[in-house]
Amino acid sequence: MFRLMYKFIITVFLSFIFFLSVAQTKVTHTNLLWFNYNNTILLNKKWGIASDIQVRTKDWASHWSQFALRTGAVYKMNEKFSLSGGFAWFGNVKYFNDEPVVANEWRPWEELAVQLKTGSGFFLQRLRVEQRFLQMIVNGKKTEDFEKRQRLRYRFEFGFPLSNKKLEIHVGNEVMVNMNYLSDSRFFDQNRIFCFVNFRLSPSFLIQYQYIKLLQWQAAGKVLDDENVFRFSIHQQIKRSK
Repeated sequence: MFRLMYKFIITVFLSFIFFLSVAQTKVTHTNLLWFNYNNTILLNKKWGIASDIQVRTKDWASHWSQFALRTGAVYKMNEKFSLSGGFAWFGNVKYFNDEPVVANEWRPWEELAVQLKTGSGFFLQRLRVEQRFLQMIVNGKKTEDFEKRQRLRYRFEFGFPLSNKKLEIHVGNEVMVNMNYLSDSRFFDQNRIFCFVNFRLSPSFLIQYQYIKLLQWQAAGKVLDDENVFRFSIHQQIKRSK
């Protein structure tokens, strides 16, 4: 299984580099602000519920970009492997004549995560599958039609604590592809290179500052959005009382 996963990852990465080098695209630049609240409820040693709420703006804070609600169950198989799955709603904001239109996106998802210790730090790999149902907009009006996309996301991340163990540095990358467009210019969805710092205020509460270089393709691969994302997150962990 893991050999097939690694072969797929290498193929996608090399294809991504090739596509980026040869594609004749129009490039747009913008800056985004993302705000998150993340909550994990630990039911017992094996099971938990992870949820998050997000608000995103673009052109700094001059326009809305997205709203999101997401939740899911997490099953910890052992110290290395975990499985999770759940459901999300995204409100994707489009502007027509300076008027915002919020299109619905319904998104079931499933995930396998592997975390390995590396000295005092760790190495995380995450493979997530998303069934995306995106509401179509025609002439600035929402319709009853939805486009279905099957998206695959692979993420790897290195993390290590600093000397006082209240600060953590993380760096990594995540690539996303549309599996139902294997032979189409819409195959590549986006790539995220990221780094962030965790400030742990208590064993169950931390704040996070993150920078993401986000490359996302629009209009069937003809427009490349080159975006700088500045994310502020609050993470809280709650243990269920016995």
